[in-house]
Amino acid sequence: MPLLREYVQHVPGNYEAYYAMGRAYLQQGDLQKAADQLARAAQLKPDNYGVLYNYGHALSGLGRTEDAIRALRAAEKDDPSQSGASYELSLIYRREKKMELAQQEMEAFQKAKQRTSDVSTAAALGTKANQLLTQGDAQGAAREYEQAIKLDPKRASAHLLAGEALIHDGNIADGLKELETASDESP
Repeated sequence: MPLLREYVQHVPGNYEAYYAMGRAYLQQGDLQKAADQLARAAQLKPDNYGVLYNYGHALSGLGRTEDAIRALRAAEKDDPSQSGASYELSLIYRREKKMELAQQEMEAFQKAKQRTSDVSTAAALGTKANQLLTQGDAQGAAREYEQAIKLDPKRASAHLLAGEALIHDGNIADGLKELETASDESP
């Protein structure tokens, strides 16, 4: 930690140093010092999920409920696919006896966790499909890509590869549809 403090003195605009110090203080259980460092990090980088989530966590531990809720809401807004902020918010609302809000946040947490699981499974199916395609099994690859797309329909690469596999297998019309979907989903 002394090296981080020294670094911050020499490069005061580096949010990552404040973030690292804040996390270190959190691990040590010093919530006030953690909140102070994370507040500086959040000022420098107000759109970073990790900074906002950890800041909200520290504030919650200090009993600064409204500030914690603001930080955690900002974290959710920054990256809705992450589940930690929703879980932390559910704990705050439960502690505040706001059970309906606690339930809503717990449902958001469960949904984000499921989404993460689906994306991981889709990636694994995509890997398996790539192997099948490499082995010359375009039909098997197309089936695996189809399953991956059901789990993660916004993954442009899955649509692209599924389109290629379908075309390779002779299913030109469906292959072209997948290629079109890939171009629609691609940023």
